[in-house]
Amino acid sequence: MEDKFYRVNPCSTELIDEMDSTKPHIFSLKYREHIQNVGFSDEDLLKNNLKRVFVENLLEAVREQKYPDKPSRLCSIFLFDSLDIAEKFKDSGWTEPDGIISSYRILELYKPVFRADMGFVNMVSNLHEKWDEFKVKKAVFIKSDLNESLRAVCDLYWRGKTILDIGFPVKNHIPEILVEGKVQRIP
Repeated sequence: MEDKFYRVNPCSTELIDEMDSTKPHIFSLKYREHIQNVGFSDEDLLKNNLKRVFVENLLEAVREQKYPDKPSRLCSIFLFDSLDIAEKFKDSGWTEPDGIISSYRILELYKPVFRADMGFVNMVSNLHEKWDEFKVKKAVFIKSDLNESLRAVCDLYWRGKTILDIGFPVKNHIPEILVEGKVQRIP
């Protein structure tokens, strides 16, 4: 496992040399979920964090129900195949814009890595706000109601599809790698 991967680390935390998905730390969504309800003074920040919690919980519910063999997003370590993709993620608004990109190698896997398109995560996040727009476009995942459509998008994510497969532009395509295992930062 000598491949080199990239990760965007929040600038508000120190760089972690070795991460283990069984010991959630600041790098994991599971850990962040515990701290996400600490009082926010900024209403937009609170709204954004609540939306992210909803999206991650829905993705996790679909994974547990239909794809239990896939790594959980809540405790996975998120990596990218290239520096370009890590920079695209950094600029996407899903992490701190001044995050630090570091190189990592996978030391050990507890489950096979899972490659997914973060574009679907963004789509779930925005679907309720853009429901009418998606219905007009007759997007392939649109079902009879919003809840079914949200689950259909989550299903596409867990099936390993890309948003390119359903006709969305490449600018929305952010391929991510979920790792349940141990990774080590490459100095």
